[in-house]
Amino acid sequence: MRRGIEAIGSSGKRSLTAKLREAGVHMLRVWLSARTLVLLRTLIAEVDRFEDLARAAHPAENEQLVQAITQMLDAGVEEGEIACRHTDRAAVLFMSLVGSDLTMKALLDPHKTMPSEDFETHAK
Repeated sequence: MRRGIEAIGSSGKRSLTAKLREAGVHMLRVWLSARTLVLLRTLIAEVDRFEDLARAAHPAENEQLVQAITQMLDAGVEEGEIACRHTDRAAVLFMSLVGSDLTMKALLDPHKTMPSEDFETHAK
C-alpha cells in the first residue's frame, strides 16, 4: 500500500488536496478489499493466540503509510501549497481522519473488551 501512496504523491502537477483525497480512497479500497478483510479477520480472530503478530502488524504498516503521507505533505510545503512545520504530525492526523489508526488499534488490541469468539456474532 505504501508504494501506491508514494506513486500518488509523485504523480504529476495535481494539487495536494487531490493527492490526499486519492490517497485516502486508495487506503480504504485496500483495507476494505476482500483479500485484506480475510487477513484482518484472521488476525482479529486469533489475536489472543498471536498477540505479538497483531501488535506488530499495525504499527509497521502504519509507520510506512505515515512516512509516505509525510513525504507528500513535505512536497506540498516545498511547493508553497501549505504551511506546516510538523508534517509528520499532520500525516498522523490524516491517517486518523481516514479512520485507519483508531480502527486498526481497536480491532488488533489484544486487550480489547470484546473477546475474539464474540466478534463474529457482533460483526453480523
